[in-house]
Amino acid sequence: MKLKALTLLVSVALVGCGGSGSDSNDNIVKKSGNLDGQIQSLNPSTQSLSLHGEQLSAANAKISYQGKTLQFSNLDEGMRVQLTANNGETNDIKLNPTLVGKVIKIDGTKVTVDGVTFEYKLDDDIEVGDWVLVTGYTQADGSIKIVSVKEIAELDNDQHEFEGVVAELDDNNKRFKIGPVEVDYSGASIDKDDDLKLENGSWVEVYGTFDGSTFTAKKVELEDEQDYADQEVEGVLTWVNKGQTQIEINGRIRAEITAKTEFDDGKKSDLALGRWIEVDLQTQSDTLWAKEIEFGDDDKIKGKEFDLEGMASNVNSQLKQFEVAGETIYVDAKTEFDDGITFDNLDGQKVEVEGMIIDGRKMAKEIESND
Repeated sequence: MKLKALTLLVSVALVGCGGSGSDSNDNIVKKSGNLDGQIQSLNPSTQSLSLHGEQLSAANAKISYQGKTLQFSNLDEGMRVQLTANNGETNDIKLNPTLVGKVIKIDGTKVTVDGVTFEYKLDDDIEVGDWVLVTGYTQADGSIKIVSVKEIAELDNDQHEFEGVVAELDDNNKRFKIGPVEVDYSGASIDKDDDLKLENGSWVEVYGTFDGSTFTAKKVELEDEQDYADQEVEGVLTWVNKGQTQIEINGRIRAEITAKTEFDDGKKSDLALGRWIEVDLQTQSDTLWAKEIEFGDDDKIKGKEFDLEGMASNVNSQLKQFEVAGETIYVDAKTEFDDGITFDNLDGQKVEVEGMIIDGRKMAKEIESND
């Protein structure tokens, strides 16, 4: 089983600070705020790291994964972390990996961890049977780029973790897939807010055991986008609507672009699939919006968009699909319906559908009236 197009992603941000008429650093504004992003560099001698282009001291930081205390040496360039910065310092760093499990097979640069096979050059001291934290970022075409694989001390057998988008949900048999991995959640607790439900397209974190073929979940956590309010998040633009009024980051976070959105190192027209961006997310009326967007590099996988207009027909509520202009289109938890349209009243409506082609299927991101 493979996650396709798994390659190394390197994102480097350079930040310069200076002053005039003084050799003091007293006037330099140091970073503060809630940050979610990729470790760009580490300095063990000073116990500091670079995140969002800012150097942060972690000398007094508590570093943890799922309540397990870790050391600075457990960090790795490329890891996704969440932390709060206060005047250039952080006291709490939480690791947020994509996959946590045991190395099953190593064949050169081809690595298998808990049923997921990818290309990555491991450190020489990582062997079959070792526990590892794997970090990856969803790309615009639905593939994942692995950016870090770091060994960790052995965990309990029920502490395997995998996160991603729910697909092929079978509510009767209590099973779904994340990428190539089948998840059995028949005995799992579901951790979610009241307004969320488990469905295709939901972003979940699953914890449990892996027996070589099936991930047996003891807990399934549904992600709530509102948890990203008042955070600075970085990642890949995985969708931009035609009007450039909505974006999706890392295949999981949807945000509005408004007249108040500010752009740094670019402009609104630079919003394009595959761009690496940093976004200051705020919330208004339970909707996330981008207060500021800073552009990074532009060498990521672009993905394939589609835009179709016509009469919606052959609506299938069980398969969550319909047709427009002879094309089959799928909807999921991330599909947004505008102009009073819902999936229940979709049949016979004149619509415009924007979306992405993922694994050969047209996935609707936005559906609006075309009357």
